[in-house]
Amino acid sequence: MGKTTFLSLLAATLFGCVTSTPQDTPGVTELLRQSTSTAIDRASWEALPGALELSGDADFLGAKAPFTLTLFADGRYRQEIGGVLGKVEVFDGTHVYKSDFSGVMRKLSLASYNTALVFPSVLSGSWLSAASPFLVASAGGDFHLAMRAGPTNLQLELDPNSGLPTRYTEMGSAGLSRTNFEDWRVAAGILTPHRIRVEVEEDGPETEMRVASVRRVSGEGLFDVQLGLPDDVKFDTNTPARVAVKRVDSGHILVHPRVNGQDVGWFILDSGAGAMVIDPEVAEQLGMELVGEVLATGVAGTSRSGFRAGREFRLGPMTWDKQVYVEVELAFLERAFGVPIAGIIGYGLFSRAVVEVEPLAEFVAVHDPETYKLEGDHWSPLLFDGHTASVMATFDAGDGPLNEPFRMDTGADGTVTFHTPAVERLGLLSGRDLTRTTMGGVGGSGTAFEGTIPWFELGGHRFDKPVVAFSQFEIGVFTDEYSTGNLGQEFLEAFRLVFDYSQDRIAFLDRQ
Repeated sequence: MGKTTFLSLLAATLFGCVTSTPQDTPGVTELLRQSTSTAIDRASWEALPGALELSGDADFLGAKAPFTLTLFADGRYRQEIGGVLGKVEVFDGTHVYKSDFSGVMRKLSLASYNTALVFPSVLSGSWLSAASPFLVASAGGDFHLAMRAGPTNLQLELDPNSGLPTRYTEMGSAGLSRTNFEDWRVAAGILTPHRIRVEVEEDGPETEMRVASVRRVSGEGLFDVQLGLPDDVKFDTNTPARVAVKRVDSGHILVHPRVNGQDVGWFILDSGAGAMVIDPEVAEQLGMELVGEVLATGVAGTSRSGFRAGREFRLGPMTWDKQVYVEVELAFLERAFGVPIAGIIGYGLFSRAVVEVEPLAEFVAVHDPETYKLEGDHWSPLLFDGHTASVMATFDAGDGPLNEPFRMDTGADGTVTFHTPAVERLGLLSGRDLTRTTMGGVGGSGTAFEGTIPWFELGGHRFDKPVVAFSQFEIGVFTDEYSTGNLGQEFLEAFRLVFDYSQDRIAFLDRQ
């Protein structure tokens, strides 16, 4: 596995962020395939009759747990990490399915789909095959590895002597993360790293997987996943679906659950929140156990937070056992909302119930997904990027209509905030009268511009000449490249919304 001329020329940086449309470079692709395939002994992978199973222990989200990663030579895989905060992730060659601390198994799309393919592809070398979702591209005289579908912010480093992958770096909304491959050894006849570390630039908890055992397995049953509703929720048919609501001056909708059997105050109902959130003082009051750590990403940045384990959550007819909350300081919201905020209701609840919301009528109802029925053809599909739901919407920014995905966020004010990458990609600041503004939330604040666009259409309703926001944030949720923007209350209050995450869909109904 000596140094090759090709790897020497590329040194440590093989590929990076592609801002223009990547073009396949056949000569480069073939040279890279030959040299790197030799380095990782790709021939041994391709000769596998089944799959390779790596197992050991991991430091994951601030907790120790066992892990197993089973790989096929073509990039299909199943990864399992145990414990309260554990996860199961499966790629069957077409779809990626994932369950995590939320307790819900879901098919992924957008950024989370593409990101999930990188780690196993680098380990097995399947990214080198002509059928892989990656292509080697040339842009500005440099060589890159790009996703065949969607943008990429990946940079892979190869050892200039051995040609083995040593690290890949990913730029996401939380900042840079680096996945390091160390201690390469031959086990079960295959060259694999025996230590894998994931570092997050913004001081997040480091993930480390230590491989103790490598063996060849058949791979039978590898892609079995259990979709559908978790069995940790019950609905009382004798309790009304409608719940008490308080709508504050900012437009946010507050509801009043009982947590661990106690009344601890108001929670924001937020379809844009990727997790259930609890204030630290409330968590201490309830005696919630600290079970791990996470880097929580907000509007303008990140913060290191803890995971807290809850015993029971009740809202209307719904009773939910054993939640996991992200701990976030929420005291700053009291000044804006006029009341203390104990927590935020996000993805965990939305994925277990049909949630009906009409903001202007101060109406919220929580329904059992197994019995809820909606007459008529009102449903629109939802796309899930991890815990965040997006819907397709059409808009004209001045150069004709475009149909693109936008995040559904009942916890945001305003009409729509176009994400920074979309602002740059579509030139949305050009030739427009703009006003500079500041936007904020969990994670801090940042700069944006406000201006009008000709129209925006959502759920069959057209908004003419709306005032919208154009993000200039450099970190946080508004830097997402895969969704075009974030939908807020001023658009959403035009409807009675029905969120049905269990069926990956949403209904935009006329207000009652």
